[in-house]
Amino acid sequence: MFVSSCDTLRARGQVQHAIVVPLLGWRHHPAPCLVYALMEGGSLQDRLECERGKPPLTIHERVTVLHDVAIGLAFLHQEVGVVHCDVKSANVLLDRGVVGRIGDFGIARCFRGRVGGDTVGATHVQTAHVMGTQCYMPPEYLRDGQLSRKVDTYAFGVVVVEALTAYKAQAPTADFPTLVSMFEDCFDSVEALEEHLDRKVDWRPHANERVPVLHSIAERCLEYKHKRRPDLVDLLPELARVKSGAATPPAAGVCVSAEGRECLICLREDSEISGWIHLRPCGHVCV
Repeated sequence: MFVSSCDTLRARGQVQHAIVVPLLGWRHHPAPCLVYALMEGGSLQDRLECERGKPPLTIHERVTVLHDVAIGLAFLHQEVGVVHCDVKSANVLLDRGVVGRIGDFGIARCFRGRVGGDTVGATHVQTAHVMGTQCYMPPEYLRDGQLSRKVDTYAFGVVVVEALTAYKAQAPTADFPTLVSMFEDCFDSVEALEEHLDRKVDWRPHANERVPVLHSIAERCLEYKHKRRPDLVDLLPELARVKSGAATPPAAGVCVSAEGRECLICLREDSEISGWIHLRPCGHVCV
């Protein structure tokens, strides 16, 4: 599996993006090893647990990290054709300034073209070996080995709930084996979720603006049927509005000005384009 993952990265070239931890190299012997750039802020998991006495992340920092991760995953899916396969808070690394970056591509898989002897389709791959951290994995992958972009979408939903509650994905309480099972049983409404928000920070100024949108995003990402889950690229406008504090979407039929904005996926800016448009020339939504 490690060789297949390295073939994936080699086939697509080194994945370079502002939200992806730079992969410096890898080796097969004497033990499989991927070498990444050091991220000074540690992992999102460690920061949510306030490891080594670090202060809790603010609400704005949590939303910013979620937005960053969604951008990085959308880039991998739309531009590179790679499924990360192991999205979790421990693999979300924080750079200086609390910039969220995606790391650990040790089991990443390509779903376009032919990689490592496998013919892969445009939408999903059938795999006999289920990899990754099971409490982040969706049912179709655990049950049938069906791998698609929606596997990362599901895992992102778990990370959203982690950021909101600071509960662990595995055994969050004595009553629930996973955070997903707790979400399904206890967080069926925004009001129910608010009872479990991370108490290390004060959510009151943001409860009415950000929490309902993030609850909705998590709910959609954690849909049992993979076809009902959104592509992460479709969540970027919502997350951008939550990050800016303007959680209310624009009225139907109203376009978003792209003047002075850059693409959320490929970070390409076209300064000569101005006015009211929906899409950048690269075809991605601009918000």
